[in-house]
Amino acid sequence: DMLSFWHNLRTGIKRHLKINEILTDDARGFVVALTLGDKSLMPLSLMQLFSNTGTMHLFAVSGLHVGICCVFFKSIFMWLLPRPRLHISLSLLATFFYVLLVGYSASSCRAFIMICFLYGSALFCRKRNGFSSLGWAALVLLFWNPDFVNSLGFQLSFTVVLGILYVMEPQVGPIACSKIRIALSSAKVSLSAFLSSSLLIVDCFHHINLLSISLNIILVFIIAPIFIFILFFLILDIFIPMDYMGECINTIIHFMKLIISFFDSIAIAHIEFPASFDIPNVFHLLFPLFIISSRPFLPNIRSRLIFLSCCPLSLLVLSLGS
Repeated sequence: DMLSFWHNLRTGIKRHLKINEILTDDARGFVVALTLGDKSLMPLSLMQLFSNTGTMHLFAVSGLHVGICCVFFKSIFMWLLPRPRLHISLSLLATFFYVLLVGYSASSCRAFIMICFLYGSALFCRKRNGFSSLGWAALVLLFWNPDFVNSLGFQLSFTVVLGILYVMEPQVGPIACSKIRIALSSAKVSLSAFLSSSLLIVDCFHHINLLSISLNIILVFIIAPIFIFILFFLILDIFIPMDYMGECINTIIHFMKLIISFFDSIAIAHIEFPASFDIPNVFHLLFPLFIISSRPFLPNIRSRLIFLSCCPLSLLVLSLGS
């Protein structure tokens, strides 16, 4: 009954947006896809645009969405309530409801389990360990549903996070909050996500856009406020028509399309592979094993980035040779 409630609520939100006369077709599809992971309202042209530029991950509810929601709820509870432990508990509960609302996909569940482990470490005064959290998330999901291992969303989610954890160094000290460090961190996250997902992307879609790294760095900076603004719109518009917020969303989507269309128009960045091209499944298994086993021998970020660049490229060349 609880799952039916969240399914009906998701359907109701979608139905409410369908009859919204302010939002354009592109905006309706974008809002539903970004917040709920449901791409059924997205026009084919818009979906193709995001697919061509390697930015479809915005509509697969994952760590980005779940993390923004958790921080958003935690900020609200910090303002309303005085006890720090209560902030974490209530923000995790609210985030869990969001995961139910979006249909508890493999990527959203992975992100929520990792956040529970990371916040649980703070509650019980334990040292945080991203790799341990990722491993426990994989074990929990596969115990719940072993068929997840065959899901592209599951494979992409865990491979991308593994690549990000592999590259990212601990952010400590006052420099961690500097603008330069934030920009560099965003660049490293985008680059490591691109490299770690490249084998799966090529194998499944036979297309890759080299400029998606730069585009995703831009999107990382703007998507969080856009996501929160759209959440406010969805909540408030149920009770009071928010026409001016709808017009703002139309403008935001229009400018996002202009930026993404510019990156899509650069033909040299598009690399197409034959439809018959196939990467052996064993390579997809070896890649994360290589990442995990090489980490103790590569102590600095530069060497790890070099390895993360060469490893999928080598496996791709071997696949082309075979």
